[in-house]
Order: sequence, then C-alpha cells, then structure tokens
Amino acid sequence: MTINDEQFSINFWITSDVNPPWSEPKSNIKFVQYANQHPYLTFEKNGNFLIVFRTKGEKELLVKTDITEYLGRKTMISLTFNNGISTLYINGKIVDS
Repeated sequence: MTINDEQFSINFWITSDVNPPWSEPKSNIKFVQYANQHPYLTFEKNGNFLIVFRTKGEKELLVKTDITEYLGRKTMISLTFNNGISTLYINGKIVDS
C-alpha cells in the first residue's frame, strides 16, 4: 500500500459486536495501518480517548479526543490529512482539527 505523506484519508466502522472492548470505558484497542511493511497510522482507544499517531521516522501525535459519547455504539471513524492538517470525524461530525 502506498500512502501520499501529505494528503490522505482513512475511514472505518467500529462496533462492539466485532470489537467488544469498544463498549468498555477502561479498555484499550489499537488499529495499525501499515505502509511498506512499517506502521504508519495508529488509532488507539485508550480508556475514553481516541488517539491517532503517524509514524514517519518519529511518532507524531495527530489527534487526541474524548470519545465517551460514542462508546458501545456503531461508529464511523474518518481521518483526513492535508498538508500537515489532520481532521478527525466521528459519524460525520468534526471532533478534532
């Protein structure tokens, strides 16, 4: 998979029936998107927070947001990155930019 380092988007659904820890406030989940066999994007649910990192040499924090209101629900996560600006959408609503 090739990712343009300056412009990309990624979207996925998360549900507690497929990923039970999604409904547990104190649980941890990691989703890692690889590029060229190396971790590139990491979506990490840590307690009530969704944290997104980009690894391009060094680990870079893109987004950290409270997701309490979404826990346990079917949720669409979308991240766009455009020339250094990351925007996180949850269920179509901008939650961090």
